[in-house]
Amino acid sequence: MRKINLTILSFIFFPLLVLGQSIDKKKTVGFTFSPNYCNMINNSEYNTIITPRFGFTTGVSLWFKKSEKLYIESGLLFSNFGIRFIDNNPTYITNSEERIYNYYSVNIPVKVKYMLTTGKAKFYLSGGGALNWLLATRYRIKLEYNGGYIHSEDDTDFDVVIIPLPNLIVGIGAKFDLNEKVFVKIEPTLRCTPNMEGILSSNPTSFAINNPYYSAGVDFGIYYTIK
Repeated sequence: MRKINLTILSFIFFPLLVLGQSIDKKKTVGFTFSPNYCNMINNSEYNTIITPRFGFTTGVSLWFKKSEKLYIESGLLFSNFGIRFIDNNPTYITNSEERIYNYYSVNIPVKVKYMLTTGKAKFYLSGGGALNWLLATRYRIKLEYNGGYIHSEDDTDFDVVIIPLPNLIVGIGAKFDLNEKVFVKIEPTLRCTPNMEGILSSNPTSFAINNPYYSAGVDFGIYYTIK
């Protein structure tokens, strides 16, 4: 686990080293939004059905130009992601159990973008990482007991987790220049978190996501270049 986190952190700090070298004075600021398909790889020994959830990532994004082919992207983003568990294995107490978790976090991504083409429509490869700070967890629990009684619970915990959660980000995208100052981007992106166990230990629902977790989405953005 530690080796995986160190690998992800290297993806985050390498772009910062590149950014620390000479860069173009032009900086670009924009707004980005990505609908996400979220799921978890089930390595559990329990016979539980895991179903995906839809979430989103949005916020302010910054581009720094290193050269005609190399850019660095960072920013401040807000994310919503989650997972759904269904256990239909009857016990002497319950017939079924359903748990839905939604996590809310702020994150700082750092990505390198390498342009594959030139012109007003540029295609590129993107890779890097992000640090996520979890802000709150909303969980909904539905238990069906023997005899037909159903218990439901819906609550939100606003426990900020100080320890950042690293994840890996890869993608391929297209940058379309509308004029000299404005461009839009479309970037299919995959985000992967190796393991959340321990990171969420202060949260009463920390057991929810304790296996490799990923989200896939399409990142849409519009940007304005400031000299």
